[in-house]
Amino acid sequence: MKKYSHFFGFGAASCVVAAMILLSFTAKTLAGAPPTPVGTTSVASTVATNLQAAYELLSISDHDYKGYRVKAMKQIQDAATTLGVELTAEPFKHEKQSVSDENLTTAQGLLQVLANGDVSGPALNNIITASEDIAIALMNN
Repeated sequence: MKKYSHFFGFGAASCVVAAMILLSFTAKTLAGAPPTPVGTTSVASTVATNLQAAYELLSISDHDYKGYRVKAMKQIQDAATTLGVELTAEPFKHEKQSVSDENLTTAQGLLQVLANGDVSGPALNNIITASEDIAIALMNN
């Protein structure tokens, strides 16, 4: 029996992360919740969740990308440390190049959401640098 690891061309990890983000926004919208002010636990939780998801996606990717994947992970770690967020990582999985590329693209999207949102100061600089490192990594695949 053939196992399917893709759904409409997206890897399973990408689909899970996208579903988590969509459900988070959908739940707030359906509940009629007002926007969360900056500095509240909910915003901090979203920042932590996005950092963790981006970090995990990079950690499970099987390809080195000439060191830029690891550089991006270091920048995410630095941002997390600045923000008081603990990150965990899964060991990389043996996957196709295209799946690793999807993981990096999804991680970059999560970082761009953070860069355009509620993060500032040194953590923002780390997030922007991580996103740039991922862009370079994807050009070197």
